Amino acid sequence: MGEVNFGGPGTDGILKAISLSGKSADCPEEETLIPINEEEALPPPDCESFNYSRIGNTNWQCSAVTGVHELFTVFNWQCIGYDWGIFTQPLYFQLPINNNYSLDSGSTKIESAAYLDMAFKAFDSWYKVNGCNAGAPALEQKLLEFIKDEFEENGGNVTLTPPLGFLGKPTAYKVTWSGYGNCD
Repeated sequence: MGEVNFGGPGTDGILKAISLSGKSADCPEEETLIPINEEEALPPPDCESFNYSRIGNTNWQCSAVTGVHELFTVFNWQCIGYDWGIFTQPLYFQLPINNNYSLDSGSTKIESAAYLDMAFKAFDSWYKVNGCNAGAPALEQKLLEFIKDEFEENGGNVTLTPPLGFLGKPTAYKVTWSGYGNCD
């Protein structure tokens, strides 16, 4: 098992991962069966992780969240492994202020937790197929891509830098065993 900081020079330690992997020589590839582990390794994101504030005088809101993390696993005949995806800098989750996303409302926070969870699940599905062959830079970029894609599909955005006019304070990432938490 090794620990790698993917941030490197000039990236401010964006993502850190711990990984363990290996290949099996006992089974030829043509006979390989790939079991899918459907159990969740960690509880989903908690809505309390998100504390939205208005971005300047715009109709947009942003929540800075630190320590976003998830465990991803792959178990098949090619390799057995896991990776911790840990963002060591804040992620800036941005959503419009409208009928769907009221400013810092409980429902906006719950939706944000659900979107992040869906991004984790989509990445986990990708990782189960590609985890044996993915290097550290690919994992860093791919995880962020899945998070951004999920928020963009729902009218929002996710960045590694704060949007101009954002004055909110970062909140710590939390998880919960009860759905996405209680923010109503």
